[in-house]
Amino acid sequence: MVMGSGLGSKEPMKGDWASMQHPEFTITHMLMNAVERTPHKEVIVDGPRRFNYEQLWEQASRLARALRELGLRRGDRVAVYLPKSWEAVVSVFGVAGAGGAFVNVGPVLKERQVRHIMSNCGVRMLITDPNMVHGFDLPQVDLALFTGAELPSAASWSARNLSFSQALSAPVGGAMT
Repeated sequence: MVMGSGLGSKEPMKGDWASMQHPEFTITHMLMNAVERTPHKEVIVDGPRRFNYEQLWEQASRLARALRELGLRRGDRVAVYLPKSWEAVVSVFGVAGAGGAFVNVGPVLKERQVRHIMSNCGVRMLITDPNMVHGFDLPQVDLALFTGAELPSAASWSARNLSFSQALSAPVGGAMT
């Protein structure tokens, strides 16, 4: 297989891709660069909620801190099973910022598909809307963060339930309870 070294190029790439040195550059770095360049540029509009890059950074940083304090370790997988929303964007950046690997679970997937993805990926935490998983029998997770105003009374598949807003409101450096 010949891969071009540039757009439209027919030249083969030099060397093996896996053996090449790549500087670490994550989506967290992309957001950080956007904050440095244009902190007040509006980036999310979700109904009445609006966020600029600086505000997105702040919310994602709060979530990252909370996830680490709640036991997330580098490389742990966190399923994000949410509709397109500001919470979904904050979740992806927050999980990445905490060193976790986010597993994007499409919001149109059914229980069987969600269960398969979570099992196959070894998900330790889940961020979701309680209405999306109501009545679901999912693989056991250490923590479920629920968006929305109401925290579900029980999720038998989760060792611990917490509201998304509680995680975001944790004081800087403060312990989560």
